Amino acid sequence: MEGEPETAYSVAIWRTRASYEEALISAWEALARWTIRRQQGVQAMRLLRDDEAPQRLIAVGIWRSGEDVARWQETPEYKAFMMEVRLLCEEQEERHMVLVGEVILSAEANG
Repeated sequence: MEGEPETAYSVAIWRTRASYEEALISAWEALARWTIRRQQGVQAMRLLRDDEAPQRLIAVGIWRSGEDVARWQETPEYKAFMMEVRLLCEEQEERHMVLVGEVILSAEANG
């Protein structure tokens, strides 16, 4: 709606070093739990793994605003996590994104 901040999405795409997938998943889960408990504006944190390439993981955070994402990324906890990511991953990419389209199956459509 006009005048309201857009929902923001933090997206990270990682390719772990061989056999480090579970270590990255554990590190992400710890950060996600801390984030949900402590960070203002977070709505959800999700981690996806590629079925065909299990070393590829995508993390998506859903936030009230881009400012909330920026504050989170300045925390010591986030910075420590990113240092760990650099050790565990061969490739990493981070993006800030906004939603431009969505289609949701409603209960009425299933009726």
